[in-house]
Amino acid sequence: LIFLSAALTAREYRIKASQSWVSAGISGLGQRIQGDHRLEDIGQLALEYLATYLKAHVGAGYVADCNGGFSLFGGYALPRERLAEKLLRDEGLVGQAARSRQLLHVRDVPADYLPVSSSTGQAKPAELLVAPAVENGEVFAVIELGFYRPVSDAERNLLERASEMLAVAIRSGIDRNRMQDLLEETQRQSE
Repeated sequence: LIFLSAALTAREYRIKASQSWVSAGISGLGQRIQGDHRLEDIGQLALEYLATYLKAHVGAGYVADCNGGFSLFGGYALPRERLAEKLLRDEGLVGQAARSRQLLHVRDVPADYLPVSSSTGQAKPAELLVAPAVENGEVFAVIELGFYRPVSDAERNLLERASEMLAVAIRSGIDRNRMQDLLEETQRQSE
């Protein structure tokens, strides 16, 4: 009975610690992206925070554009020349995550896919998480993170829970950019 009680207590502790870690991550992301940021800044801030908090080694962020595709709006530890500036709505894992509106967890990543490079060498991630930022059924962005190690359920849970918060921030950034464009147009017309 003592061993059973200890096992149950340890299990409850691990579950609560995991929930606390996810809540702290969500709270930190909210603090990082709150305020009046341009769309490009929101993407970079969110991607850097998530990659650091999840200890990802490489990442990319794509925002949905008005042409029905995705445009790059942030990269983490990945050379710009390796990133596609534009993706079609149905193209690759980003397109699949947007279409399914669910997080994709990819294991056994191909050798030339999303490499991590530094001045001393280059390596490939072992696993990928591709998470769409969804609010009210609409996909506003997709975040892709690469890891050298297996990804835990808590990490997957964090990205799933961050989805709507990130979508709201991106939608606000898009609205802010539109309002800025309209303001500039109004000023040009008045001049």
